[in-house]
Amino acid sequence: MNIICKKKIVLLCLCFLPLLSFGQTAVDTTLFRNPENYNLALQHYLNQIAVDTIHQNNYYQAACYYTLLKNQELAFPYLKNAIVKGARGEDVITDTDFNLLKEDTTKWNEIEKLLKLQYAQRNPGITKLDLGYELWMIWIEDQRYRTFKKNNKLDDKSTTDIELHDIHLSKLNGLIESFGWPKYSEVGIEGGDAVFFIFQHDNAENMKEILPLFIAAAKAGEADLKKAAMMIDRYLSYTENVQLYGTQAHRTIKPGQDRNDIPLQLYPIADEENLINRRNAIGMGNFLENCNRLGVTYTPINERTDYFVIEIKKKWIKAGYLL
Repeated sequence: MNIICKKKIVLLCLCFLPLLSFGQTAVDTTLFRNPENYNLALQHYLNQIAVDTIHQNNYYQAACYYTLLKNQELAFPYLKNAIVKGARGEDVITDTDFNLLKEDTTKWNEIEKLLKLQYAQRNPGITKLDLGYELWMIWIEDQRYRTFKKNNKLDDKSTTDIELHDIHLSKLNGLIESFGWPKYSEVGIEGGDAVFFIFQHDNAENMKEILPLFIAAAKAGEADLKKAAMMIDRYLSYTENVQLYGTQAHRTIKPGQDRNDIPLQLYPIADEENLINRRNAIGMGNFLENCNRLGVTYTPINERTDYFVIEIKKKWIKAGYLL
């Protein structure tokens, strides 16, 4: 490497020293994302690997910049190393830096095999590995522009594709018809939870069909009781404007109002006096902390002059909504 190039790297590191840490939390700077600095960025991460062969981020970033420099031959081995060392499959699949690598389907299949092996290692003993991995991949694609939006590094930022989400829902419905509700012991926690994460945005009619299956699996220890409670709340809030576990909030927006000016409020809670007991029974977190997370101000019952008791309906008990 010539002296001028070395000086540039030193200047980059000095200018952005607060943004860079020389280990697991190395950060990709804005300056590195400038195409004219791809070679400098690559050399930085290669230098990091020379002194730290343990952490995956340096290998991951090297793979990114080799790809951006259109050097697929070197990008693939660095990406494989990153995965072996723990790079998240969610990031690998959704990172737009790797779009060029995906064009080589043969070599990208090797990446997929490593990710599948990684999934199996995280979920030892599951009986339906292929299904679990497929469910996990569906969830990743569904959340590409939500949970993983930071991995979309293109200039034209895409938004959530509702049509694609509907395709995922349809595919999950077909899988559930074939296999039943995916159990943790069959598909792993990520595969099982993927179904919840996608269905939680569905309409009430479809939710009504799968909710009994979800509840049964949760009560058998094959799904998350807390997530089942959230889906119960969402279904009841959609259909009866009420909830049981205090997880759902909404805004009442009138014509001409800006939604940002309207505070969130909880849907009415049935049998609110026993809310905390119901939550504690299934291991839900602190209720007030959850309200803070939602951005809701909760007023205790004894401080509300308009409070009235909402009785728990027999049909809710029969449906198993009291977990």
